[in-house]
Amino acid sequence: KQFPDIWQVWITANFTWLYIATQDAWIVFVVYMAVSKYGDLKLGKKNEKPVISDVSWFAMLFTCGVAVGFYALGVSEPITYYRPGDYYGNLRKSGFETDDQRAQQAIFITLYHWGFHAWGCYIVAALLLAFVAYRWDMPLTLRSAFYPMVGDVVHGILGDFIDALSMVCTTFGVCTSLGLGVNVVIAGLHRMDCGSGIEAECVRNQVPNVGNSDEYRNWAVGIILIITVFATGSVMLGLDRGLKNMALCAFGLGNLLLVSLVMLDNKWFLFNSFVQSMGHYFQWVVQVGFETDTWPLLNLEFDRSNGNELWDQQFGERNLINKVEAATGTPMDNPVEHFGSHEPTWMHWWTIFYWGWWISW
Repeated sequence: KQFPDIWQVWITANFTWLYIATQDAWIVFVVYMAVSKYGDLKLGKKNEKPVISDVSWFAMLFTCGVAVGFYALGVSEPITYYRPGDYYGNLRKSGFETDDQRAQQAIFITLYHWGFHAWGCYIVAALLLAFVAYRWDMPLTLRSAFYPMVGDVVHGILGDFIDALSMVCTTFGVCTSLGLGVNVVIAGLHRMDCGSGIEAECVRNQVPNVGNSDEYRNWAVGIILIITVFATGSVMLGLDRGLKNMALCAFGLGNLLLVSLVMLDNKWFLFNSFVQSMGHYFQWVVQVGFETDTWPLLNLEFDRSNGNELWDQQFGERNLINKVEAATGTPMDNPVEHFGSHEPTWMHWWTIFYWGWWISW
């Protein structure tokens, strides 16, 4: 495995409990803030009025926050869960007995990764930054969020470190979204270029398919440069003339595409699915929201090919089986997966990756 992959598995094996617990804690905190006396606090001075309409605000929030992910994974994610394969068994964490239930749970797992748990970390950061910036006239930087706890210390080295760390983390989050978006654009152009998208039937083949080829990388760099130019231009024009107008345009085109797809498809089925999926989401979200894959993750300790604990660097042995063999001098058979409800790498490959992605934003 590559170095980043090793650390990602190591973090999942040791700190899944922390990621899952904090996502739940943020939801509880946000709900408490909404229903308590603090829910009436204004994120601004007493007599100030909003300078941006609700529609413009939502358009900017949506397009900057989740639009790329929706277009990149809105269809592929539930289909990946539904079809048999490496991640087919992950649906069993919320249970299914029939094909209908399997399809429904595939949609639920998707909603789980884009629902309350995902938005909780956004809301906590937004509330705190908005309060200190618009009520206390502090700079709209992450260091200001720590002012209520440490006071004027945030104006020194500690504040510089917090801002630098936040910029690095946000950059990682933006790069993830940008990479997904570029893949979607290239895949779409390739499908338009080749018709069916099947390589053997591709006639013109002017646009490369997503992969590791030099041609694909050249296309990806070119599209990233174009997106960067538009993004830089919107920032230079300012919030009111640049970002707001671009967000409204993108939001309008996105909704036009969404409505078109709904009307061209079996709209009554889609409406039924949406209503039903909401019920399933509220039924299962608490249980799955606390799911840490306790038993499947234990399989990582018995995997000879997995250096998830970095034991090969720290203690000279790669995994638990090698450690037992080294300590006893007795060779052991290659163990089977004792807890085999689903793939043990699922949690680090998807859920923990998702929460890290959302938090970094």
